[in-house]
Formats: sequence, C-alpha cells, structure tokens
Amino acid sequence: MKKVLIPNLNKSPDGIGRVMEAVQSLLPKHGWTAVTDGDHDAVWIHGADNLPQDTSKPILWGCHGFMWFEYFGNSRINNILRRNGRAAHAITAPSRWVSSVLARGFAKPVHTVYHGVDIDKFKPPKKHGAYVLWNKGRIDSVSNPTPVCRLADMMPDVPFVSTFGDGHHRPNMRVTGRVPYAEMVQLVQGARLYLCTTRETFGIGTLEALACGVPVVGWDYGGQSEIWRIRNGKYREAMQLVPYGDYNALADAVLSMYNNIHARQVARELAINEFGWDDKIATYAHILDQITSTTDGRVTVVITHHNLSDYVDKAIDSVLPQLEDGDDLIIVDDASTEKEKRALSDILNERDLSDKLLPLPVNVGLSTARNTALSHVHTEYVLYLDADDMLAAGAIRALRTAMNSNRHIAAGYGSLATINNDGDNWRLNEWPFKRPFNYMAQISHQNQLPYCAMIRTNALKSIGGYRRRDWRAEDAAMWIRLSSFGWNIERVTNEVTLVYRWRPDSKSQKERKNAVIRSSRPDGDWTAWYSWRYGKRSLMPIGAPVDGVPVYMVDPVLSVVIPCSEKHKDLCI
Repeated sequence: MKKVLIPNLNKSPDGIGRVMEAVQSLLPKHGWTAVTDGDHDAVWIHGADNLPQDTSKPILWGCHGFMWFEYFGNSRINNILRRNGRAAHAITAPSRWVSSVLARGFAKPVHTVYHGVDIDKFKPPKKHGAYVLWNKGRIDSVSNPTPVCRLADMMPDVPFVSTFGDGHHRPNMRVTGRVPYAEMVQLVQGARLYLCTTRETFGIGTLEALACGVPVVGWDYGGQSEIWRIRNGKYREAMQLVPYGDYNALADAVLSMYNNIHARQVARELAINEFGWDDKIATYAHILDQITSTTDGRVTVVITHHNLSDYVDKAIDSVLPQLEDGDDLIIVDDASTEKEKRALSDILNERDLSDKLLPLPVNVGLSTARNTALSHVHTEYVLYLDADDMLAAGAIRALRTAMNSNRHIAAGYGSLATINNDGDNWRLNEWPFKRPFNYMAQISHQNQLPYCAMIRTNALKSIGGYRRRDWRAEDAAMWIRLSSFGWNIERVTNEVTLVYRWRPDSKSQKERKNAVIRSSRPDGDWTAWYSWRYGKRSLMPIGAPVDGVPVYMVDPVLSVVIPCSEKHKDLCI
C-alpha cells in the first residue's frame, strides 16, 4: 500500500476538507493510504498549502481556483498558488473552467476531477422547508450576498435564508451568519431552493443541495454551468441557470422551481448518478500512480553527432564510466558524410555500442536531432551532450543526486569548464554565474545556463522539446519556454558538469559569423517569439517564476484558431 502525504484536515478550508475526508475514506480501495505525517511515496498539496520540507517525492497539486484578477486585482495569494503549480508533477482542478486557465500557463498534466458529495450524509428530509437558501462560508468579492439581497427585495412574498447580508433588515430574509458544519447540513436539507450566484470553481455546496433533493437556481457561469450541462443536459430540470446579471430571469427561475416536486427528484438522481465520490477517488489514485511511476532516477545521455568523429570518442568515454544500471546512452548521427559515418561506426563497434546508434537519413539540424532522440527516451531524466564536448567526471552523480532530492526542479545545472580544440588549457569558466537562475535575465536575452543540464524527460516533452526555427541558441530559447510554462530551473551544484571545447570551426562559431547578416544580434534574437520578453507581466503565462503575474478568468472576447497538422507541431510555441 503506497502512502500519500495530505494536509491536516483540521487546517483545511471547508471545501478542501470535504475532499480530503473522502480521500482518507476511499483511497485505500485503490492501493493508496492518505497520511498526514511519516513516510510517504508522494505529496498532495492543495490551494496555497506550504510546500513540504522533503522535496524528494513527486507532488500533486490540487488547484481549487485563483484569486481572479477581475475580482481581487493582483492578489499575493496567487504568487503562492503559482509557486505550487511550478513545483507539481501534475495538477488537478475541479472544473474544465479552472483547468483551461491552468492549461494556458502550465505545460504539465492538468486533470479535471469533479468534486463529489457524501450521498449518505446529504439526503432529502421528510419535508422540505419554505425558503430559498444562499449559503457561503465567507463574504468577499466573489462570495457576494448582493444578488440574494436584491432578489429578496424583488420578491417580498418569498422567504430567503442567507448566511450573510448587506446590513439592511428585510422581513422576508433571515441572516444566520456563518454556521457550524452540522447546522449547515440541516440548513441545506431544509431548503426549498438553493441559490447559486457565486462564480464557483465547481461548487461543493451546489452538489450538497442537489443530494438533498434541493433544486438549484443561479447564474450560468463558472463551474456550476458544467454541473447543469453534464450528460448533455440530461438532468437540466434539477437546475435553472440564467445569464449573469439578468435579475428578472433569476426571479422567474425561482418562481418556476419553487414548487417543482419533480425537480427535487431529478436533483437527487443527478447527485447519486454523477457525483458520488468513488470514481473521483479512483481518478486521483490513477494520477498518483502516474506521477510515482516516472520517478525512477534513471538518466539517458543523448550525444548529438554530425561530422565530429575526431572528438566523439572522447565524449562517449566521458559518459560510459558514469552510467549506472538502468541508465541509457543514445548517439544520434545527423546524416554525417559517409566517411564520418564509417569512423563513428568503428568507434561504436570498439566499445560494443553499435545498438546505441540512432542514424538520421537526412540532415535535420540540432533541434530536430535532439527531439528525435527524445522520442526514444524512457528514463526520468535526459542529458544532452554535443559530440565535441565532454561530461566532467562525476557530473551525472552530482546532477542526479540533486535532482532526486529536489523533485520540484525540472532542470538542474552546474559549472562549466573550457578546453581548446586540442583538449588542452582546461579552465573554469566564470559563466554560468554562481547565483540562482534569473528568469527576467533569461527572457532579456541573457542565457543563464549551458545546454548540458539534467532535464526531467516529461517536462521537456511537455513543451514539445526544441524548436526547429531556433537556428542558433536552441537551448536558450527552450529554457524560456520551460521556465515560462511552469517548470523550475535551478543551479543544483557548483561542481563542473560540462567540459566545453572551443573550436574555430564549430557550429556555434560558424553561425555567429553568419548571424551578423541574419540578425542584429550575434546569436540571433532567440527571445523574439515571446511577447513578454520585455518583462510585461500581463503577457506572461501564469506558470512564469516571477511574482505579480495576473491570473484572469477565461471568458475570452476573441479566439484565434490556427489550423495545424502533425507537420506543424515543432513550429508552434
């Protein structure tokens, strides 16, 4: 039985607490036990929980929504939420609405898992009361009681009960204040209608009302719209949602549903048939299985070769002593000349490595060569090495140890040394600087790390690998995408991990000379594809590692559709 570390229930907010109660009860049926301390195989954080001190285990983040910019401005809480998203191996959200926000900013698995409801605890009473209930545990810009107050003014003959009001007394409206959980259950059970005017990320309260046989009326937005439309509207009679802000339509919905006995029956059926917890917890268990199955600690080293047989033997020999059981080596030959192919073949045969060769029939360039190899990588980590460079002794051990201890990091790097064309004059290079990865510098055309970093394979695959359009500084542009879309990059060791060979006829030196013609920059403007490269936070993906990036609700005014085929995927951001 595997164990997942979850938040302490006593500290969990109402909605998250109900999710965790179901998790603790049902997760063991699927091979997992939820614990709040001690040994564990994975960590499950929710909302703005603190990251665990032990970061050696994969993290699942349950995002229950954001402090939307339209309501709260640039809330500091969003900085914590986005930090948790960057640390996560996978993310869950309670609705497609929230998932769509996350998927735009995080290039990692985002799973929509609807909330469930305890059918046995929330069940219809013998007789429903005669009031419309607005039930929220807090009052803020989103959980705003204004709609229920306005509706009560419009409908003086209809009784209302609300946990909060606007301070004005109304004879047909009783304000309870925040009530204890047991009392809340009775309040929901006794309602005639449940008023859902909050823009819910999904709405556990809505599900609890439906389970009690209480029909729902409200605004057609947020996560509750998905409840209403589930199974193509099979249970639409249980709910009546109207356009946001149309109070006349809302009042009409209350009148039409208030005495609708059949709607109460359909409400209960909807909760039982679609929102029991069993299948939701099974999905969570499957996600936990997925994120723990990819943490094997193994690495694949990919050596890219094109007419470099004079050096590739030294690159290979720098790698072989460092490989452990389960590690792998791939040598990609990017359509070298026939003479070079024969020389490479001899080198591989001498080392009994002929099965490690991945020959490409035509020259595709460094980016596509790396991506081709990536499709053959099945280990947790991948490490790229150019055929004319070498791994420093102990590089894999240093990087692997750090990455295994910090699984919230997607790419880790160390120091760099240089040698001349003949392999002499070994010198420790000042760059990369001994300071944390600086995202703002990276997007400002100041590359922060060498190409030879240890990368989580699933992270690199999630952003589509390298881009063919990047004719130079392929890695620098890739680091922008990786870090912009929710993956952490960190310097993890000060040990030298890459020995870089300065060659006057190298690919980079030749392209540097040609770049004067092709671009105003000596290595091309590899930031040009990123509209936020000048530091404008409003344009940044929410996965970017800087504070103050606004998180907007996704109600787009304009959608741009770009038709693509399989041939286009390596051209897209």
